Amino acid sequence: DLNVAANNASMIKAVDGGQVELYYGGSKKFETTSTGVKVTGVSEFADNTAAIAGGLTTGDVYRTGDLLKIVH
Repeated sequence: DLNVAANNASMIKAVDGGQVELYYGGSKKFETTSTGVKVTGVSEFADNTAAIAGGLTTGDVYRTGDLLKIVH
């Protein structure tokens, strides 16, 4: 594990032969799984135009319902 020294909050966790987890502010945001990856906390926008209006830029990830999309 790699932790922030000031408050001992997790930044990165890596399990030997298993998953890797990335944290922001002590909250897990990304992890690998046996079937792929899991992303937590992705913003939801109606479409690419709305995502750009919401402040996202090319390459950022957002969701629309059950779909995960990349701003283009």
